[in-house]
Amino acid sequence: MEGIPGCEDVDRYNTEEWIRGDNCDLVNSGEEIADDIEENETGESKKVSHEEGLNALGIALQYIEQQPESNASDLSLIIRWRDIAAKKRMSRLKQARPRVEN
Repeated sequence: MEGIPGCEDVDRYNTEEWIRGDNCDLVNSGEEIADDIEENETGESKKVSHEEGLNALGIALQYIEQQPESNASDLSLIIRWRDIAAKKRMSRLKQARPRVEN
């Protein structure tokens, strides 16, 4: 593991345990894997909602702000897409809201 950046302190025991742990996770989540395979075979994938996109971009923005490598360009791009998702979410909510007549 010495040749892999960031893995200098990883020994054979850690690697074997990681592999065994992943295999157990795969066995336990067999149903989820089957669902993913079926989705991929049909070519259909779940469409991400504006709400989910907004939440994900909010988390991404927090993450990027915490990183020393981030710059204003990185932040402005994520903020732009977060704002787009927020506008689309609001538009969708307005369309779904029943109109009340006076």
